[in-house]
Amino acid sequence: MATIPVLALVLCRAVQATLIDFNTPGDLNKYFVSDTGSWDYTETNGAGVGGSRAIVPDDANGVVATFNNGGYAWAVGNVISLDMDFYFNRNSQNNNSDTMLLGVVGDLGDGFGNPRARGEVISTNRSGNGRVRLRARVDNGVAASSNFFLTDDNWYRLEAKVMLESTTDVSVAVKLYDIGSDGTDTPTQVSTEVTRSGKTALASDNSVYSAFKARNDSGNDVMDNFESVLIPEPGTLVMALTGMAVGIAAVLWRRRRRNLVRRS
Repeated sequence: MATIPVLALVLCRAVQATLIDFNTPGDLNKYFVSDTGSWDYTETNGAGVGGSRAIVPDDANGVVATFNNGGYAWAVGNVISLDMDFYFNRNSQNNNSDTMLLGVVGDLGDGFGNPRARGEVISTNRSGNGRVRLRARVDNGVAASSNFFLTDDNWYRLEAKVMLESTTDVSVAVKLYDIGSDGTDTPTQVSTEVTRSGKTALASDNSVYSAFKARNDSGNDVMDNFESVLIPEPGTLVMALTGMAVGIAAVLWRRRRRNLVRRS
């Protein structure tokens, strides 16, 4: 019986998930829009997770790269889950600044200024000792972890979940995972989750876009594997599954009727 494959199809349609691995030349321009109209990220061979292609931040300012997927419908209870891998090198950590940022913006080409909802790994040392902290930010409201240290020449995965709590409020939850020296290890959480909720104009938008940003002077040498997932509020999933169940029941009933007619 095809119940399980059909269930998987229904869930896939309800949950919108995209992974950009940058393994195809031109992926950056194909899937993203810069907030400045130009890029300070360079696609490169062999520097990514497991020796794959990746992108390298090559400017101290950094640009916001917005995922050009047409945006996500923004409904109360919806969650946009984002993650991206980055390679940390202490020798390039010479500024107290953005190591890696993930979040949502209101439109293509928007920066991470207000209104904003994002998760961050922030360098907190200029001398290259690997000290960072996590932050969750909603407009000017910020929650931060204590300082902790990253391992030199190692891959990490930043995860940020942005949830529309109401027509006025958004929440952000941030985690960081260690994924090993080549980025292929099973993720191990390295810091407690940081959360923040607050009021922002983003909450009243009908649609939003996912985005990332990084700088090359704060320990981030390479970025890879941008993943963006829209998880609908539970009621939408229940309706989808209920519709599927009704459809399956109708099919089974028709089959049963045919069998009864044949036997008679």
